[in-house]
Amino acid sequence: MTQETHELNTTQAALRACEARYRFLFEHCRDAILITSPKDGIVVAANPAACRLFEYSAQELLFTQWDELLDVTDPRFLKAWAERERVGAVVAELTFIRRGGTRLEARISSQLFAEESDGQVACSMIYVPDKKRAE
Repeated sequence: MTQETHELNTTQAALRACEARYRFLFEHCRDAILITSPKDGIVVAANPAACRLFEYSAQELLFTQWDELLDVTDPRFLKAWAERERVGAVVAELTFIRRGGTRLEARISSQLFAEESDGQVACSMIYVPDKKRAE
């Protein structure tokens, strides 16, 4: 095995380990995580906590748009999304909509990330206070 082949194998193994750690954290995080396209607000990935929070399966959440999960009439919504567009990140309390139309107040932390393949993705983590979780 050449030095170059050994380095390539080492790099590939490190990437696989990194992907496995990311996948584990994504799948086992207690808070809801949604990865969306900032261009159109479509969900491209949702962890199991997001499925439980919104009461949809992972398949149902895929290709769902933000306006189906967030109350866009909430006056805090436009301010929060304008801030995210301006500085690339936002933390805000917003009203979310679950399956069947029930509303839930929760905190969102949303960050824009550059992605080589198609420009940007947004990752949003939704924190539900323990008191509201119990409800």
